[in-house]
Amino acid sequence: MQITREVRLNYDCSMQSSTKYEEQPVEGERHGNGGMVEAKMPGGKFVRLALDGNGQIHMDGDFFIEDRGNEPVRNIERLLSALVPRGVEDTATAAGSVKTVSMGSRPRESGSIETGSMKTGSKETMEDMTPAAMFGAAASAIDADMRAISGVTTGLVAQSFVRLVYQYFGRLLESAEERAQLDRAYRSWVDETEFDDTVSESEALDFWRNLAPQLRIVRDVPRSPQEQMQIESAWSGEVASGKRPPTLRVWDWASRAVVLGKFQREQREVNESAARKLGFDIVRRETGGGAMIVVPEDTITVSLYMPLDLTDGKSVAQMFQLCDYWLVEALRNAGIPARFAGLNDIAGPNGKFGGSAQRIYKKSGARGCLLHHTTLAYDMRPELLATVLNTSPVKLSDKGVASAKKRVDPLRNYTDLSRTELVDVSVDWVAGM
Repeated sequence: MQITREVRLNYDCSMQSSTKYEEQPVEGERHGNGGMVEAKMPGGKFVRLALDGNGQIHMDGDFFIEDRGNEPVRNIERLLSALVPRGVEDTATAAGSVKTVSMGSRPRESGSIETGSMKTGSKETMEDMTPAAMFGAAASAIDADMRAISGVTTGLVAQSFVRLVYQYFGRLLESAEERAQLDRAYRSWVDETEFDDTVSESEALDFWRNLAPQLRIVRDVPRSPQEQMQIESAWSGEVASGKRPPTLRVWDWASRAVVLGKFQREQREVNESAARKLGFDIVRRETGGGAMIVVPEDTITVSLYMPLDLTDGKSVAQMFQLCDYWLVEALRNAGIPARFAGLNDIAGPNGKFGGSAQRIYKKSGARGCLLHHTTLAYDMRPELLATVLNTSPVKLSDKGVASAKKRVDPLRNYTDLSRTELVDVSVDWVAGM
């Protein structure tokens, strides 16, 4: 297997990121957290719902969407916004009208909503609609779109929606009957998010032995953060159209960066003034997941671009494990106790080493491509992490830690190898398969 040490491109991708994401305005959110709810299930992904001054709900977080861009999120935002009461004389409806649904079981058809009883302008309807009923209406309405989102359940968003509406209007659940109804609805509707869809050692080895003869390994030249984002899109398109073989690229960063996941909001995730002052460019990748900071000498980043048909029959959780198998094994071979954790993390005994993100690229008549990239903390500067990123305590709630800096466990704690040496032995490991 050939390792290419440097890549020269015949197109210009040095000026801007290919990712364009229009953030919804957050001005007008009322009373701090009174207009915002954050939630996370153990092992799952973080989701935030915010209600702006115009009664519109916006959703962001570190979840993944497999194939459909922003469409599922926008659909969920529209449906939930339509359920928000507009005032005493004007109660909005979701996609037509929404009937108070039974909490005893799920609808027979996923995503279906019974219609007919909730009418615009009906003052009584909102008064009669219990938290549990609102929960059920939201859950059934968004179920179809939630299937495209990895690591977040329908019930998590629906529960957050109910809490958001009641916090926003100051209607706390003081009634024991209402609290009991919501609790029953929660237990009925929520499926716990678990990522135990593991692959065996033999399956992982077979996957890489089949991929290795086709694989090109690239030790890339240093690039700016904006150029790195452009390369991801460009190379994925080339693999999707058959112009590039399956490729494993090892990045080198030319400068510091804050990299946001596709569905995160910059002004909530990043202390922008501090980041700029400390020399961080703020860019957005085309995949989901959470924000990360990049200090070139402290960071290891790799990308795998491979034809989509190699993912046939595999779940999202399985593909994360398969794509990172070589890296986990190479780290173990170097004496570092690496393991898979949750949906998309690589961790050590005391915290995470880093995480991965994916995106599927499809074009009509083309083979398609799965982009999988992984960023690991070789070393960590806690003061930068705490200064540059705004990490919600809710996001850390299932990690048993109080801050993001305690959640990260850098590789350097477990090896005497330099960053370059660790990259060398890892690449040599996969090249030798």
